[in-house]
Amino acid sequence: MDGIIGMDGLGPTNGNPFPYGVIGGAQDALAMDFWLCRMMGLKLDDFPLWQAAAARNMPQCSPNESDLAGDFQPSHVWHGVDIPKLVGLAVIPLLSRIPFGGKLEQALTSRPVMRPGYCIECGKCVAVCRAEAIELKNRNLTFDYKKCVRCYCCHEMCPVDAIKFKDGLLMKILKLLRR
Repeated sequence: MDGIIGMDGLGPTNGNPFPYGVIGGAQDALAMDFWLCRMMGLKLDDFPLWQAAAARNMPQCSPNESDLAGDFQPSHVWHGVDIPKLVGLAVIPLLSRIPFGGKLEQALTSRPVMRPGYCIECGKCVAVCRAEAIELKNRNLTFDYKKCVRCYCCHEMCPVDAIKFKDGLLMKILKLLRR
């Protein structure tokens, strides 16, 4: 993992350069992800990949300091890293268990939308969408929000920032509360 200069915010292609100054290697990429997320100041409990791994009782969820070697101490944290505040799927896990919970969750969560006039029809967003929720025709992106899993990879891979986000109700409320 090359992290000499990485991207924070809405990266990797639309983020802001951040001088991490790290090169990482691991026999276990998942464990490395968890260490680096913690070093960026992210609480692992808030990280969807960690949540999924913890639900499966994967051993990487219990970081072992003896597995870490190099110039950074296990307690190292980079300060000032911009962790995106997007609200994605599984924000409220109980919603999937109630009638119409999926529709309610979709209304609450942020969703990708096209920025008119920006698309260059490179197709990277379509190629990266494992849910097959994006259609590209004549420089126009159409999102199937019933299929969209809110991973935001389409935004991350767009080289021209043609995909932005429409805040869901939950994000709108959080922004109001921060004022």
